[in-house]
Amino acid sequence: MKFEEAKEDRRRLLRELIELRRPVSDLVDKLRKYSWDIDAPLESVEAEDVARILDSYLSGQIPAATLTEWADALEMRDDVQIDEHLFEFFSEASSPEINESISTEFARRWMSRLI
Repeated sequence: MKFEEAKEDRRRLLRELIELRRPVSDLVDKLRKYSWDIDAPLESVEAEDVARILDSYLSGQIPAATLTEWADALEMRDDVQIDEHLFEFFSEASSPEINESISTEFARRWMSRLI
């Protein structure tokens, strides 16, 4: 695969991960072929992306475990830019065992902070 094709493939996979278009584990597996080291992010996570995932949780479309897996998969990636006001969300959501567990209250509180 040529460099530009690989970059576009990686960008597409990252966007699918951000938008949770496929299971997180499938996308993480596909992204493993790319180095974590990168000069600049290829995609970004915005408040709207997080709000959409929280809405999916609140409507019962995804379980808490998927929300946690999603946050963990994105939290420390060099190829994804996360708005600095979202760092706390990703820290909390990716580690509910040491922070607050994922619940309706957790999701609603974060939704109100994002809107």
